[in-house]
Amino acid sequence: MPMRAIGTGGRQAWFARDVLEGRDVLLRALRQLHPDSPEERAFRQRAHLLRSLNHPHLVRTYDYVYERGVPYVAQEYVDGVSLGDVLRGADGPLPFWLLARLAAHTARALAAAHEQSLGHGPLRPADVLIDASDGTVKLTGFLDGAPAHPPREDASHLRLMLRDLGGFKSFSPWSLTDWQVLSGVHPATRDIDRGPDALISLLASAEFEPITQRAAAQAPQFQLIGTQLCPAADQLSPDTQACLVILLERYGRSVPAVDLSLGLEERPRTAEEFHHHLDELMRVLGPGVIASGPGGFAVLACPAQIDVHAIRAVVDRAGDPQDTDDTRTRRSMIQSALDGFEDEPLPGIPGPAARRMRATLRALRLQLLVSRSEADLDLGDYERAAIDLTYLLARHPDHQDFRRLHMLALRHLGRIGEAIESYEEYRLRLDGPNPDTTLLGLHDELYRELLASPERERSAIVFEFIAGTPDDNERAQSVVGRFVNDLLARDVLAPDAHELLARTNGYLVITEPGTSVLPLLPTLLAELARLQRELPTQVSLRVMFWHNARPVGHLGPSSLAQHMAPVPGDALVILSPPLYEEALSGAVPLSPSGFTPVSEQGEVVAYVHWVAPEPLATQSFEGVIANEPSESSEPPESAESAGREREPARDLLQGPFTIPGTEIPKVNSATTAVVYLDEDEDIHDPDLHAADVTRYYEVDLTPHQEWRELPLPSAATLPFTASVELSWQVSDAIAFAYSDVTSVATPLFEHLSRQLARITRRYTVARLGAAQQAVQEAHFAPWPVPGLTVSHAIRLSTTAPPPRTAEEPPQVTPQQPAPMPPQEQAQPSTEPRPPSQPQPTGPQRPHAQHQPPPNQTPSSSPLSDALSTARVVLLSFDGPVVRLYAQHTATSISRELARTITELRHPDEALRGDRLLKGTPINPSEGYAHPLDLLRAIAHHRLAPTVAEQLTQSELRTVTSSFPTPHADPLIRTLHAQGRIVGIVTDVDPVVVSTYLDSRGLGGTLRGGVHGRTTDLTRLMPHPDCLRRALAAAGCTPSDALLITSSVAELEAAETLGITTIGYARDERTRSRLEAAGCHTTITDLHPLLAAARAIPP
Repeated sequence: MPMRAIGTGGRQAWFARDVLEGRDVLLRALRQLHPDSPEERAFRQRAHLLRSLNHPHLVRTYDYVYERGVPYVAQEYVDGVSLGDVLRGADGPLPFWLLARLAAHTARALAAAHEQSLGHGPLRPADVLIDASDGTVKLTGFLDGAPAHPPREDASHLRLMLRDLGGFKSFSPWSLTDWQVLSGVHPATRDIDRGPDALISLLASAEFEPITQRAAAQAPQFQLIGTQLCPAADQLSPDTQACLVILLERYGRSVPAVDLSLGLEERPRTAEEFHHHLDELMRVLGPGVIASGPGGFAVLACPAQIDVHAIRAVVDRAGDPQDTDDTRTRRSMIQSALDGFEDEPLPGIPGPAARRMRATLRALRLQLLVSRSEADLDLGDYERAAIDLTYLLARHPDHQDFRRLHMLALRHLGRIGEAIESYEEYRLRLDGPNPDTTLLGLHDELYRELLASPERERSAIVFEFIAGTPDDNERAQSVVGRFVNDLLARDVLAPDAHELLARTNGYLVITEPGTSVLPLLPTLLAELARLQRELPTQVSLRVMFWHNARPVGHLGPSSLAQHMAPVPGDALVILSPPLYEEALSGAVPLSPSGFTPVSEQGEVVAYVHWVAPEPLATQSFEGVIANEPSESSEPPESAESAGREREPARDLLQGPFTIPGTEIPKVNSATTAVVYLDEDEDIHDPDLHAADVTRYYEVDLTPHQEWRELPLPSAATLPFTASVELSWQVSDAIAFAYSDVTSVATPLFEHLSRQLARITRRYTVARLGAAQQAVQEAHFAPWPVPGLTVSHAIRLSTTAPPPRTAEEPPQVTPQQPAPMPPQEQAQPSTEPRPPSQPQPTGPQRPHAQHQPPPNQTPSSSPLSDALSTARVVLLSFDGPVVRLYAQHTATSISRELARTITELRHPDEALRGDRLLKGTPINPSEGYAHPLDLLRAIAHHRLAPTVAEQLTQSELRTVTSSFPTPHADPLIRTLHAQGRIVGIVTDVDPVVVSTYLDSRGLGGTLRGGVHGRTTDLTRLMPHPDCLRRALAAAGCTPSDALLITSSVAELEAAETLGITTIGYARDERTRSRLEAAGCHTTITDLHPLLAAARAIPP
C-alpha cells in the first residue's frame, strides 16, 4: 500500500510497506513505457532477469505488475543518499577513500548483471545509491534506459564516471599501478598490461581488495565520546559542531533543514545563517563528506567511522549469551571502551541535540560499567567489583543494577550484613514501596542466609511491625528504631558483642557467639507499653527472642502464624523454649504466668506474651449524645447507599462513593481494591490516604473470562474462524481507574481481532496448521485497557461462525456477570455534552463551561470562530497534550529539586546567612508546589543549570508513564491535515517533548516545531520569548495564532503578545485560575474543539 510519494515525472515512486514480507519497498511507476512497444518488451525481459538476482551491490527487484496498462516495479528501498546528493555537496573531486569504494562496489554490481547478460548503459549519479546502514554502494537504473544496452559498453561508462569523479586527466582506472599510487603505496612490481575493457574485471577482483581496505582506513573518523569530534574540529564553531552532531545521529541519511535548525540552541533566523554552518562543515571536512539533496543534508559516514557504534557493539557482545569470547577477553574489551570516554562528552557543544546525545552517551557508559562489574563477578574478582561499585554508588545511588551487583559482590565476600545495609540505604532513598522486585528478592535471600548461619551460639532479637499505610510504616520505623537504639545504648550488651541491622519492617539484633540476648528481656517488658503508646494505633508489633539466629515461623509460611501474628494495635513478645527455660532458672526475673506455650504436633515450640493496647479515653458527653438515636429522626441510610453517587456503569469499577466519616468501609482485599479520589478529582494509591480525600472507587480484582468466535480474513476467499477465550484480571487498580473504558471485553476482542487479521490474511485455509502456529507464536501486547493482565487461548478453524443477533448476549463464564441489555448499557458519546449530562466513563471531572447549547452548531461556537481565523495553532504540552505534572508528581519533583539546591549550596553562603531565593516567596502559579515555579525563582542562581538538568531527567522519567490527554492526538492530526501549522510551546525541555511525540507517532505533524526550555532560565514564561520563537518559526503574526493552554504563566505570555487563547481545564480549580487570569473561553474536554475543527471546511 503506498505510503509516501518520492519523486515526480518518469522516476515517480512511492515509499511503501510490504505487509506480507515485513519489509520496506520502493514502488515505481514507469509511465513512459507504451504497451507492446520495443521498450516495454525489453522492460519485461529485464525485470524478469533482475527478479532472480540477489547481489549485495544490486538494488533488489522483488516483483512487477501492471495496473491499467502502467507497469509498476517493487524494488528494495535503500535508506541513504545517492551519488547525485554527494556531488551536490562536494566542491571539487571526490577523495580517494570514497572513489575507491564507489569503483569497487559498482564494478561488482555490473559483473553480477553481466552474468545474466544484462547491461546497464550510461551511469547517472541518481543510479548509484549509498546505504546508510553500512556504507555499501548499490546500483539501480537497469529498467530506465533504452531497449538494450550491450554489457561490453558498461566498462566505457564506468571509466568515464570514475574520471569525472576523481578529476584526473592522466588517470587510467584499469591500471592497478595507478590505483596503488593514488592510495599512497608505491607498487613493488610492475602491473601487467591491461586494456580499458578489463576495467570491471580488475575492480571486481580480489587483487583490488587491498586498495579498498586502504581506502577504508583513510575515511574520516568521528568521535562522539573521544576528545575530537572530527578532523580539524577546532576550526569549527560550537553551533557548527552542533550541526555535525545532528547529522552523525542520523548518519548516512538526509536530515531536513528544519530538524537541523531545531537542534541548535540559537536557531538561525535566515537561510544565509543556516547555510553558513554547512559551508563551514564542507570546508573543514573536505569534499564527499557532506551530501545535499532534496530531503536535506547528510554526513557520508558508516558505523565503522563513528566511535560510539564500536562501543555499542561491545555492549551488545557483553550481553549476548551466545558470545564465545572468554570472560577475561570480554572484560578487557569493556575496559578499553571505557578508557575512550571523556568525563563530559561533547564538551562545549550547545543545543538540545547535543544534550540528547550526551544523555545517550552517559547511559551507554553506565551500561559498560555494569558489564564490567558483571565480568568481575564472573571472574571471581569480588574485591575489585565491590570497590568499583562502592565508588559508582556514591555517584549514582539510585542505579538499581549497580546496587544489585554491589550486594552480590558483598555476598560473595561473606559480608552479608553490609549487603543488607546497601539495600536499606537504597530503600531509604525511595519515596514509596520498592519498585524493583529483583532487589527485594535478593535482600530476602541475604536475610535468610544471615539467619541460617551455621554459627549455633549466635542469638537474635527480631523486632517486626505491621503497618497498614506508608505513613504509619514510616512513623513505626522511626519509633521502633529509636527504641531499639535506646535499648542497646544501656550497655546491657557489650558494644562489640552485637550487630544491629535495619529491615523494611523492623530491625534485627544478632549477638556474637557466647553472648545471650536474654538480659534485654526485662527492660523490654518494662517499657513495651511506652513503645505501644508512641506507635500509631493500627500498628502491631512482634518481638522474638531466640537462642539462635533462626527464629521459628519467621523464615516462611508456618502453621504457627495464627498463634504468633498480632492483631492491629497488639504486641507480642515471643521466647524460644531454651531461653524460656534459662529465664526460669533465674538468669533473669520472669513470671511464668505471663507467657503462654504454643505447641505444634504436641511439642512446645515457643512461649508468647500478649500485650493489649491501653484503652482509649472515655468519649465526651457531646460524642455520646451525637451517637444516640433520635426518636424523631428518620432511620439512617447505610454507609453504602449514602455514599454511592450516580455514574454510568463500568466493568470492574464501582463508584465513586463518598467516604462516610473518616474511614473507608472494609473490603475484602483479596477480591477488591480501593482507590481514592481527592477534591481535585485526582486518583490516589490506597496507601496514600490524605486529608483531602473525599471519595473512593472499588475495583474488582477477581479474574474474568469471555469466549467469542471471530471471523478472520485469509489469503483467499474462504475465511478463518477463531475460537477465542480471553481471561483478564486487574493488576494495577490506579491505571485501570484512570482509563475511560466502559466495557472491558469489547476493546480487548477488537484489539485481538485486528492483530489476528494481520496474521491470518497471509495464509489460505489450506495452510490452517501454519496459521495456527503463527498465532501461537504471536504477541498481542500491549492491550488497549491499562492496568489489566490478559491471557488468551485461540484455536483457528475453517468454519464460519453463525451471525450474532442483537438479542444474543456474548457468552460469559460464571466468574463474570452477564452484560446489561444494549438499551441499558452506558455508551460513550462522540458529541459534546451539556454540563447537565454525566461524564461517560472514569473519574468524574468538570464539564466544558463554554460549549454551545444543543441547538447551536459547532460552526457557530466560540471554538469554531477562534479556529477559523487561526493559521497557526500552538498547544501547551502539559495539559492539552499530556498530563505530565499531576499534583503529587509536581510536589515530589519539587522536593527533589529543593533537596539538590540545599545539598549543593556553598558552605560560605550558609555561614553568611545568604538567602537562597531573593525577594518575595515563590508564588505558585498552578496553585501548588510546581518545579517550574522553583526554576523561575532560581533562574539567576549559579545552581540553576544543575537544577534544570536534573529537572530534565525527572521529566524524561515521568513522560514515559504519563497519560495522554483524551482527543489530543486526533486533534493534532486533524489540524495538520487541514494545512494549519501546529506547534508545541512549553517550559518543559524540548527533548522531553520530542521523546513523547515520537512515542505517539506525532513527530511529523508539527510543522510549527517544538519550542521549549532553553539554557536562559530567565526567559521561562510568562516571559514571551518562547511564544515569539514559535511565531517566528511559523512566520506569522500574533493575530494569526491561537494558543490552547492550561497554564496561567503561558496565558500571561500570550496576553503580552496579543495571541488569542483557549483554556483547557481538567478540573474546577484550573478553570477558576484561568478565568481569574483573564481567559474568556475555557473547555474541560478537547472533544468539542476536535468537533469544531472537523466541522470547518478545508
